[in-house]
Amino acid sequence: MSTTGIDTTRAQRLLDGLPERPESSPRALVVDSEGSTIFQSGDATLPLALAGVTKLYTLAMVLREVDRGALGLDTPMGDILPSDTVRGLCVLAGKDHSFSITIEHLLSHRSGIVDYMAPGPHKLRSLVEQFLEHDRGWSADQALEIARHYPGIAKPGNSGRARYSSTN
Repeated sequence: MSTTGIDTTRAQRLLDGLPERPESSPRALVVDSEGSTIFQSGDATLPLALAGVTKLYTLAMVLREVDRGALGLDTPMGDILPSDTVRGLCVLAGKDHSFSITIEHLLSHRSGIVDYMAPGPHKLRSLVEQFLEHDRGWSADQALEIARHYPGIAKPGNSGRARYSSTN
């Protein structure tokens, strides 16, 4: 039990049960709403990959802005982001469909933008393969640049089913 009154023994048992990896130890950091550490394990100076957790916060913030009326689900991403950021993200048969991608397309994973983490059947090591081998970071600009090197998956909104894309 920690001094904050939160029981951390279960988290520690889970971490203790992970297999040993000689090149690194499992990292975990839990903070309260003021940023004070509640629980910490491993080398806290190393970067912490938040992965899917950030998507939930992003969804909540975007839907809050929709609820406030600051933007709509039908708002094109080109109305929010700079043209240089949007351009070239969904190109099919030489036509750039990037400026027709809406907030709804992004949230529903029907934007047609390739997943920069695993762009497809190309003979390159995906970022997923790279960071599973060793810690690796990248910026948002680098992620978008990776996505721009591949053709779009489908015209925005035209796909009958969603295709997950971290780029969204």
